[in-house]
Amino acid sequence: IDAEKLISKLGLLSKHFGKELLSEVIVIWSKYLNEHLDTEGFLQAVEHAILTNSFMPTPSQLVEFVNGTKEAKAYEEWQLVI
Repeated sequence: IDAEKLISKLGLLSKHFGKELLSEVIVIWSKYLNEHLDTEGFLQAVEHAILTNSFMPTPSQLVEFVNGTKEAKAYEEWQLVI
């Protein structure tokens, strides 16, 4: 994920939901999000969160907005097997 966009959009989420993200937390979020999303996916997840969430999403929720839940993925893969 582009570092500038990551910081900018995490700041947007923080302001929108009224939750402060400490710099140490941003480092942890950044590592996790970079392992699971590209820049475009991250931007889509942030937009989805702002449009649909009442509360600040977790990093794993942001990933789920783009990639789906583990359960949904497992179901899809199982359907390919049977």
